[in-house]
Amino acid sequence: MPSPTDIVLTLFLGLLGGLAAVTAGRVIPLFPRHDPDPDDDSGPPPPTCPHCGAEVPWPRWIPLPLRFLARAGCEACGAAVRSPAALWLAAPFLGLLALTGGERSPSEFVAFSFFAVWGVLLTIIDARVHRLPNRLVLTSYPVALVLLAAAAATTPGGTGRLTAALIGMAGLAAFYWVLWFIHPRGWGGATSKWRGCSASTSAGTVSGV
Repeated sequence: MPSPTDIVLTLFLGLLGGLAAVTAGRVIPLFPRHDPDPDDDSGPPPPTCPHCGAEVPWPRWIPLPLRFLARAGCEACGAAVRSPAALWLAAPFLGLLALTGGERSPSEFVAFSFFAVWGVLLTIIDARVHRLPNRLVLTSYPVALVLLAAAAATTPGGTGRLTAALIGMAGLAAFYWVLWFIHPRGWGGATSKWRGCSASTSAGTVSGV
């Protein structure tokens, strides 16, 4: 039976994770609904304010538009931009992760929480625009590798497990790229890019990182 300390920690981490998900989720409305033709190989529309249509400044190699998130709204028109309420579902999930992962280090919890939040963001955006923005996909790689390295450094035998995770990531990423090469219309290139990153989590979970 969980101790009172475990319950308090679970509630705290769940709330913290929910707040992080809702904050990052403000980028979702920046990608307007888009239904491209099957032969359209272009990327998603650029991130724009859902109120005035102004393009939101977003440096290409930064995972999130920090200035936009700090303002919690559009810099051009001043209107607030809210994230979908469904992102609060991340709170109970992350709380459950904290409750069931008593032997995990804080760095491990942060790493898996990042993948959970990022996966939800990309899933919702993909459902809206049928594309995965490189701004969110490609920038997740260095973040994921840093977090997994930190988790490995605080886990007994973590170096070997991280190596196994990276080998698994490379193998799964190669497999998904082959699927895209064989049938690009049925398996998008951006999906293959994200599968390469998420594969590191799957491999890390199996190997114990």
